[in-house]
Amino acid sequence: MQNSSMIKKLNEIIEFLTEKEIAEVINFAEYLKEKKRKRL
Repeated sequence: MQNSSMIKKLNEIIEFLTEKEIAEVINFAEYLKEKKRKRL
């Protein structure tokens, strides 16, 4: 993991999310990865 402080914050937030919300976060992360890949 490149930015451990960001990961710590995400871990704190994820504790309070439902399984469906976590799936949405994962889908959004995949979308961001794809968007960035297309720009490069």
